Amino acid sequence: MKNILIIAILFALGACHDRPKTKTYGVAGKTFTLEVADTDDRRMTGLMYRKEMPKGRGMIFVFDEPGEHAMWMKNTLIPLDMLFLDSDKKVIAIAKAREPHNLSLTTACSAIFEESGVDFDFEVFVAFIEGCERGLEKDGRQTKYVVELNAGEAAGIKRGDIFNERAK
Repeated sequence: MKNILIIAILFALGACHDRPKTKTYGVAGKTFTLEVADTDDRRMTGLMYRKEMPKGRGMIFVFDEPGEHAMWMKNTLIPLDMLFLDSDKKVIAIAKAREPHNLSLTTACSAIFEESGVDFDFEVFVAFIEGCERGLEKDGRQTKYVVELNAGEAAGIKRGDIFNERAK
């Protein structure tokens, strides 16, 4: 009987360990429940291999230090919107409808460039990205968090909006 109790406790502890931590946030009149990716393993895996994600759900990547963090869609099966947030959880850039399996890196600066509508020219792109990175660093608005949502769910959210944590 004692062995069965020990096995049950170990099983329960293991099940709790694997369950991702979630937090609920409000922004622009919307509410999202986000899985927290705050370890290297969770950040590396992200939303890979998921065939679907319920509306209003997503993931928040929490980085140890602010910086120009890059995201990609390797092994990601669903299109996603990516929101880049600073240390205050203020939206500094939005990359909409990232395509599944795309290996191109997306950063806050590349999202701002895409949003600007400037025609792609490699030299213009490089100059823009370098200036953007310097500007964000100078303003103290580097990426500390990235939120991934189903494509289209970032509609109505704009730069400057703040993700506010809500009580469950």
